Amino acid sequence: MQKNSFFIDSTESKFRNFQILDTSLPPLHNPTTSTVPSHSFSRNLRKPTMILSGNEIQKRLGEDIHIDPYRPDNINPNSYNLTLHEDVMTYEEVVLDMKKNNRVRHMKIPESGLVLEPNRLYLGRTVERTETHNLVPMIEGRSSIGRLGLFVHVTAGFGDVGFSGFWTLEMFAVQPIKIYPGIEICQIFYHQIAGEIEEYSSGKYQNNVGIQPSLLYQELNPDAEDEDDSQLTFGFSGSKQG
Repeated sequence: MQKNSFFIDSTESKFRNFQILDTSLPPLHNPTTSTVPSHSFSRNLRKPTMILSGNEIQKRLGEDIHIDPYRPDNINPNSYNLTLHEDVMTYEEVVLDMKKNNRVRHMKIPESGLVLEPNRLYLGRTVERTETHNLVPMIEGRSSIGRLGLFVHVTAGFGDVGFSGFWTLEMFAVQPIKIYPGIEICQIFYHQIAGEIEEYSSGKYQNNVGIQPSLLYQELNPDAEDEDDSQLTFGFSGSKQG
């Protein structure tokens, strides 16, 4: 498998620690000798981080990568656009407690849109269910979404090898913004991984069937699972619809 980099330090004549993997591209060669760089040159690579190209993502569909539903038009040069499901969840607690099963409110995004208010966390999810093997999946917001001041994850854009399920999105708006169901909200991309792999198998988020709020309390306070987690029926005005 050939490795191709778009970030080459011409001064020191060695790769930096970031590369794009695309097996459809020709190998890099020495312009003087027209040969692949020698083993002494490749030692400087030190197992760089490799991100799969769009072509490589398509090649691995059905094997290491599963995306359902899959739309060919959503593929990018080195990522794939995921879409926003109509379901949204917010916390009803004024103060969130890490050791408690915080109560939540469920909403749906109408076709006419839903206005997200600043200073409130909204949990959404992707329409697509993904499953990944032998690679590290990650999600990031699209640049066009970011330029409207909408964060699609707070800190949890990093996935695990073997994760199977829908992606819960931690949406936070800088200013009021109207969102719509089915928009291409974020992009998933894939890193190669070095070393022996032990796939993700946590009972918290694996094989989820919808939006999942934080289950940190299961680690910090296992007895909290038996506490009342019914929805509050007061003190929440909700978000504005379009």
